[in-house]
Amino acid sequence: EHARRGREVPPKVLRAASARRRDAVSRFFQEARTVNRIRHRNIVDVTDFIELDDGTTYIIMELLRGRSLGAWARSGAPIGGLPRALALLIQICDGPAAAHALGVIHRDLQPDNVIIVGTPDGAEQVKLLDFGVAKLINRDDEDVGLETAAGSVIGTPAYMSPEQAGGLVVDHRADIYSLGAIMYELFCGQPL
Repeated sequence: EHARRGREVPPKVLRAASARRRDAVSRFFQEARTVNRIRHRNIVDVTDFIELDDGTTYIIMELLRGRSLGAWARSGAPIGGLPRALALLIQICDGPAAAHALGVIHRDLQPDNVIIVGTPDGAEQVKLLDFGVAKLINRDDEDVGLETAAGSVIGTPAYMSPEQAGGLVVDHRADIYSLGAIMYELFCGQPL
């Protein structure tokens, strides 16, 4: 429970071994700044990021009570028809579109990073998580701020574009490829 706000909040804690590395702490806090930069209804809110004197490092996010698209896929339950699938996909696409408009590439769009929550009016809302490996680009398509080592491969292999899997430079189209893989799984009931 957040002491000042009096409500439940989930902390995302950086592992102790990583918290001793300044580059890992910087990347972790970059995730919070990136999410706050986007501010979109389909992206989880990060309300604070904290580093304590003992080295404990965490970010505080909004509490999501729902189910990941990945958990749904593993359960084998039907999605509930084309209208529901399309409504979810539109929201799944809206989050990255807002990120791309600000020069942010998620780079790890996959079903476990898509949470479906209920709204007070009984509708469903999609929330995207885990911008920890997001890439920030400027108009020249160069990394801004923290960089990933050239040729390194980050993300979830089954949802990665060939360029990303090959460690090549990626842009927003890598996320579009991942969205296509998610869409395929949503409609076909199995990964691409």
